[in-house]
Amino acid sequence: KAAIQAFDNLLSDYLGSEFKEEALYYRLKCAHDFVLKSTDRRRKERIKDAIEAYDKLKRNFPESKFMEESNEMLATLQKEEERINGILEKIKELEKETTKEK
Repeated sequence: KAAIQAFDNLLSDYLGSEFKEEALYYRLKCAHDFVLKSTDRRRKERIKDAIEAYDKLKRNFPESKFMEESNEMLATLQKEEERINGILEKIKELEKETTKEK
């Protein structure tokens, strides 16, 4: 999480930096890795943040040398998002069943 904040600070403090592409990529990588190390309970919010980091890189550098790896990270994030959404749906169903039984 500290690395994500450090890249956010770098990007805001040095908007025109020649390293902006790299900073955006490593910001995405940190967010992606943070998702994978998070508990399921916290992943939904962190996935959203990581996908936003991907979108920012793609918007600013659509021909980036990092796009292949970034697209792979996005695919992983999307699969993880589907898995988490499935878990949340099951929880809602169980809550409804429990409420009906009372």
